[in-house]
Amino acid sequence: MRKYILFFMLSAIAKITLAQVPNIYITEYFDGSSSQNAIEIINASGAAVDLSKIRIRSYYNGSTTSATASTTSIADDGTTSQIPAGGLFVYYFTGTNGFLTSEVATNLPNATASKRAGLSTGGALGFGGDDAVELEYNTTGTTWERVDLIGCIGEDPGTSWSKTVNGVFISTASRSLYRKLSVTTGVKVNPAIGTFDISLEWGLNYGAAPVAPYTSLGVLGETLPVELDKFEAKAGTDGNYLSWVTLSEQNNSYFEISSAKDGKSFNPIAKINGAINSSSLKRYDFTDKNASPGVTYYILKQVDLDGVSKIYGPIYVNNALNGAVSDIKIIPSQEQVKLHISALQKEEVSVKIFSIQGQNIFTKRVLLNNGYNETVLPLSLNKGIYLLTLEGSHTRYGGKFLMN
Repeated sequence: MRKYILFFMLSAIAKITLAQVPNIYITEYFDGSSSQNAIEIINASGAAVDLSKIRIRSYYNGSTTSATASTTSIADDGTTSQIPAGGLFVYYFTGTNGFLTSEVATNLPNATASKRAGLSTGGALGFGGDDAVELEYNTTGTTWERVDLIGCIGEDPGTSWSKTVNGVFISTASRSLYRKLSVTTGVKVNPAIGTFDISLEWGLNYGAAPVAPYTSLGVLGETLPVELDKFEAKAGTDGNYLSWVTLSEQNNSYFEISSAKDGKSFNPIAKINGAINSSSLKRYDFTDKNASPGVTYYILKQVDLDGVSKIYGPIYVNNALNGAVSDIKIIPSQEQVKLHISALQKEEVSVKIFSIQGQNIFTKRVLLNNGYNETVLPLSLNKGIYLLTLEGSHTRYGGKFLMN
């Protein structure tokens, strides 16, 4: 009889212990440039969770022993110590080559100080694409229980865990990944070696490596009924080519594209209607024919029929394609700027000179003949760095020069 009573008591204790583990799991995995790494989690339980009871561990290069765990008991605001029910929280790395604390507010605009914490100690946030990342919860004083896992502990996948789905490369290396809304809890069991499929629960936030500001951190991925799996930009001779892919759409009204030269002051340049409702892959594209040479940043805004919107990006493209110009030499002097241009065909181009702050200080139309051309621009420049651009039907050039 005592054996049955003991068994009952142990079962009850086990159930109580399990009940103490809240439903928290990772909603965004962020492997940025250098060591600018971050992990976003959600508290999907019905009560607040103490930050001190959460820790992150990484297993490097297929090891079964983790690096030193990373944890904190307080958010960046110095007062917040809990994640509220339904709340998101971002852990970001501030160690060597990580985020600069002076730039965090700008680089993580959607993760306010009460919803983020910079971690410089512990080795968990120094992960790379080939390292398993584990989220744990403290059930008792010395007992930690796994609540989520990305990758496979004990497996070295090479560069990363990756898979191409519908032409989209989903990878744990140099990517920002969001957890699909169909996932409502974390991975509790380490998968068998060779069986982890990153595409089953994760989608790609950006078309390539993330570029600051990182707008996806602090915002639940896939919040709108549109599953975007690709947004990228490429340089072309007649402009910058933008394309994106949706795997499904529901109540999707339209997309809006905005651009900026500085990566901050974005202005709308195009509006493309969505499919409203779709359960199949849709491809969209747009050519920014007015883009000037050099780096241009883009964001994609998706707006549903109710006016609710989500922003993807920014991404950037560096358009330095010469087109019909094979070579150009810039010779500045006190009273003029001389250009030696080798053209592949006859073409009229617009020559512009900008200050380093972006102010247009000179514009001239020039007819280029096939072969060698010499053009003199009559202007006096102060000492400093300037940008010269050539734009025509077949030519796009941008380059800096120094006036001594």
